[in-house]
Amino acid sequence: MASLSGLRTGRASSSLLDPVTVEAYGSRMPLNQVATVTVPEPRMLSVQVWDRSMAGAVEKAIRDCGLGLNPMAEGQVIRIPLPELNSERRRETRQGCSWLR
Repeated sequence: MASLSGLRTGRASSSLLDPVTVEAYGSRMPLNQVATVTVPEPRMLSVQVWDRSMAGAVEKAIRDCGLGLNPMAEGQVIRIPLPELNSERRRETRQGCSWLR
């Protein structure tokens, strides 16, 4: 069931960003060790970076993680809107969960 926690279903979940690692202080670190991830709205994630100098690296890590997200930086806060699920994305999700049968 842990593999389902990062599944994009159209609703925001802080666990969606669990696989994201950030280049910080000379090494790769999980996002949750450099920032706080919250869900202020059903279709929005908010990332509060603890060190202002890390905001650019966190934004780049989220953009490059392969989840198809487009973060918007506002100082130390990075907002990530989640797009609506379209029919193609629903089909991909169904195929990805076929092992549940």
